This record gives sequence, structure tokens and C-alpha cells, in this order.
Amino acid sequence: IRASPRRSILGKVIRFSGWLIWKTFKWTILVPAILITIIGLLAVGYTSYYVYWDKNDLPKINTLIQVALPSITEVKDTNGITLAEFATEYRKIITYQDIPLIIEAAILSAEDKRFWQHDGKDSMAILRAFWEIIKASIDKSRKLKKFTFSFVEGGSTITQQYIRLSMPEIKKSELSPEFKGWRKDREKIKRKLKEIKLAVWAERELAKMYGSKHRAKKEI
Repeated sequence: IRASPRRSILGKVIRFSGWLIWKTFKWTILVPAILITIIGLLAVGYTSYYVYWDKNDLPKINTLIQVALPSITEVKDTNGITLAEFATEYRKIITYQDIPLIIEAAILSAEDKRFWQHDGKDSMAILRAFWEIIKASIDKSRKLKKFTFSFVEGGSTITQQYIRLSMPEIKKSELSPEFKGWRKDREKIKRKLKEIKLAVWAERELAKMYGSKHRAKKEI
């Protein structure tokens, strides 16, 4: 029994349509998805190695403990009464026990909600910041009509902020006038990875020094 010409043509059209749909799906969705997954896994693997196992360029822990932060110079009389205060940055160094609970709660709510749980880096905050960076970068690239990064949210923990404060030299290359455009973005990414690495290392070393993670967090 021979198929009618109409059915034969219809079959060819259906097969061609299926082949075309598969090719379109393959090259526009499947292949890019596989490439993105592979690149993502490699990036996660490299970042994990760099943060947790790479021991190069780690400073001594005393660098963080003995850091001299700018504070207020006070002039007092013989009775101990303050007569004058001089400072470029109005900062008083206090202990953890001197911080009111309401102030602690406000700082953690604004800066680092999972401070007592994380190990120096907050993976959820990093993912949120990464998503915001992608959206902002896409919007900025559309406006400028060229691909560019836009760092709108950092996802830094309090530990990372302390690293940045006590070791300002890690930000020098990023601020250098010789780095512009994508080179400046590259330096910013390198600096952020360095901060994460040092934050994780610092919390681990301080926990060993003070005997517990909780005590180390208080010192930070």
C-alpha cells in the first residue's frame, strides 16, 4: 500500500519541524546551559580551593589582633576630667560587653544577619549580591550598548569589613588610576575573593586562639 503524496509531504514537514525544533533547542538552550553549568562548577571549585585550602599570602594572625584603629585623643586635667578631644575619625574603642543589646541587634540586622552562624562568609548574601549584580549589569550594558559590570551590592560580612578596615592595602590595586573599565572590575573581584579568603581564615584562627567560635565572633 503506497502512501498518498499528501501524507508523504505532511510526514516530511513534521520530521523537518521536529529536526528544526531540536536544533533550535540544542543550540539556544541546551548547549549554553551545559556550558554555563561547566563554567559555574569550575568557578565554584576554584573559589572553594582558593578560600579553604590555598595557604599562600596569609598574614600572621597578630596582624588582625594588634591592628591600631584611628581613635580619639583626649586631653584631661589632673582630676581625669576630659577637657578636649581631637580626632580625624570620631571613634572610641570599646569591648563587646559594652555594646548595648539593641545596638548589636540593629547592626547585625543591617549589616550581617547571619553573623553568629557563618564561617566568615555568608553564602546566601553572596548569591543575593551576585543576582543583583547580574541584573544591574544587564541594565547598564543595555544603556551603554556594551557589556559592563555594575557592582551594586557586595554581600560582605562584618568579618570581611573588619579585614578591609585592618588591612587597607588589599584595596590599593583597585584604587590605582592605571586600572580602568573591565580591569578595575577584575581588581574588585580579586579583592572581594581575597577578603572572603582572609575572613574565613581569620575566624578559623581566632576560634583556635580563643577556644570557641562564639568567643572569636565576640572579639571580631
